[in-house]
Amino acid sequence: MKQNACVNVRVAKNVKTDAESVLSKLGLTMSDAVNIYLRQIALKGGIPFDLTLPNRKTVRAMRDVQQKRNLESFPDIESMKQGLNS
Repeated sequence: MKQNACVNVRVAKNVKTDAESVLSKLGLTMSDAVNIYLRQIALKGGIPFDLTLPNRKTVRAMRDVQQKRNLESFPDIESMKQGLNS
């Protein structure tokens, strides 16, 4: 018989609630999700997704959006495509 171990984790209440909502739609419990995550760590020998810091250009773009500066807007998708290609 398998022996179970207990894992206690503290997260922000809204993060837990939001995650439970998504997991419920997937038919999973929080315990199921944590087990999947830990199994993937064991299988891959590390975190199962990239952990990277954004580069300077990305940080600058994020700040621009937050401060609502250097932003372009377009009236429609075709204008946006032209703007991106120019």
